[in-house]
Amino acid sequence: MRLTRLLGALERLAGRPLGALILFVTALAVWVIQARGWPLVPGRDFDEYMYSYIQLFDRHPLLPWSMEFRTPVAGLVTGATLDTAGGAFAEPLVAVFYAGSIVLWSAAALHFGRRAALATAVALLLYPGYAGMFHEFGAEMVLGLAFAAWAYLLCRALSKPSTGRFAAVGLGVALLALIRPGNAVMVVLALCPLLLRSSWRRRLSYTAAAVVAAVVPLLAWTLHNGVIVGDYTFARGVNAIVPFYRAYVTDHVVGPDNGPSSRRLAAAIEHDLVTP
Repeated sequence: MRLTRLLGALERLAGRPLGALILFVTALAVWVIQARGWPLVPGRDFDEYMYSYIQLFDRHPLLPWSMEFRTPVAGLVTGATLDTAGGAFAEPLVAVFYAGSIVLWSAAALHFGRRAALATAVALLLYPGYAGMFHEFGAEMVLGLAFAAWAYLLCRALSKPSTGRFAAVGLGVALLALIRPGNAVMVVLALCPLLLRSSWRRRLSYTAAAVVAAVVPLLAWTLHNGVIVGDYTFARGVNAIVPFYRAYVTDHVVGPDNGPSSRRLAAAIEHDLVTP
């Protein structure tokens, strides 16, 4: 009986500002407790995001491949955070990202009812795999928050369609792709307004807003790569660094001591590439 009353009280909080605040504070507390035994560590390919951040505004980047196969948002967030107050805000920022993402997922689930919103919040708070994205400092934490925000924008647009709301959905798709280039496939979801029960005029209007908002930022980044790197592509993936990345950076099988040809290559790199 008491459990039923408690669930009823929690369901009534769902969708209210007070409920969102309580959930946010609870998620912060969960992250802090986890951090006692699960400290924040650099995420996968953290060095590549730093390379892209450091060179983002360079007219002639030294390592252009890191910009070709990484899109800029994750590097901007992580790099700017570490540049501020010596990185003192890194852990508080990740904690806020974790708590904010859970609130946003719960708000998105509210589209399907209060019970769904409550179940989503509880599941995310209890699932260690989800928390894992927010104990690594890198693209995962940024993508975790951004994807939750996009899901909320999509549910809101589907509940009460408007041109502005679907434009926000399209911008969200672009943001996801600018965090992780593989998310560019989600551009096809900008066509989801065509599935609405509405007049064709409105559906086409909503779809055009979403598609334009999604495609324009991606084209802008493609043009940036063309001007700065000389390659008009959105992202090259691993093809940007194969086969020389492991040879030079990981395996170290190429070095001046290998012979005269290797010494000439090293001299050319020092003279023509690695210059003050």
